[in-house]
Amino acid sequence: EPWMAVGACRGLDPAIFFPSDGAGVREATTWLSFEAAERQALVNHDYAALFELGAHPFLTLTLFIALFERDYDEPLGFQLAYANTLQGWLGRPYPDFSTP
Repeated sequence: EPWMAVGACRGLDPAIFFPSDGAGVREATTWLSFEAAERQALVNHDYAALFELGAHPFLTLTLFIALFERDYDEPLGFQLAYANTLQGWLGRPYPDFSTP
């Protein structure tokens, strides 16, 4: 990837970030991966689907403001668009945001 050539960690041994179990097996994460539905919702900016899948609305809103607010001309434009996508949840019970 192009960003890897300029990253602050370029040239460092990957084992620093992906430790071995001593038998040569690198640690593999499962909690940093996305299910197909989650990935599709992220790609399509489908905030209602993310909410339904259990993504916390305040956390996603805060993150997405930082990423996408410059794409909107009006003040609070992104926040208003985000709120509009969640209108279908008014009056419905919230999804469970707890972690296993």
